[in-house]
Amino acid sequence: LSLEDTVEAKDNICCQILEFLTSPEYAGEAESRSHYVLETLLYRTQLWVVSGRRSRALLVLQDSLKQTKDPPTPLTSDLAPSDRVMCWLCFINLLEFHTLPSHLWDPANSNPGKIVCKEPFLMQWSEKRSVTTPRESLLSHFQDALRSCTSKSPAAQENTQVCLPLYRNLV
Repeated sequence: LSLEDTVEAKDNICCQILEFLTSPEYAGEAESRSHYVLETLLYRTQLWVVSGRRSRALLVLQDSLKQTKDPPTPLTSDLAPSDRVMCWLCFINLLEFHTLPSHLWDPANSNPGKIVCKEPFLMQWSEKRSVTTPRESLLSHFQDALRSCTSKSPAAQENTQVCLPLYRNLV
């Protein structure tokens, strides 16, 4: 990726990487697949953010979270539940605060790169700053996130634990 000069060329390589990671040819463990898909997806998103094209960055994440193919499965279906929660938090953070969380990457490197921290975070909601995204839209995105991050297993405690960062940011 560092050999490419344009955002479009880097984005194209990211798409090829994602295609490989989600293909049957990828022989890695599910956990590493999840990490690499999230990392590549957020790298792509950050490329568009730093190039000043936030609307394109939002589209990348939105298409990945809600993508419909035949059969309809979003790209994020290959993510572990905790990585899917992180992806949704990043999307909502980008939507409202116009940036991805800075703690994800190495602070010594100003360029997009490898994820160094996947800890859930609290968005910087503030009473001093008014919310720019319509509240109904934010609520709808949180509801979509909770639906997509809740596993089909009957273990309600697991669902609550995985979705806790979404609930904390919703409140």
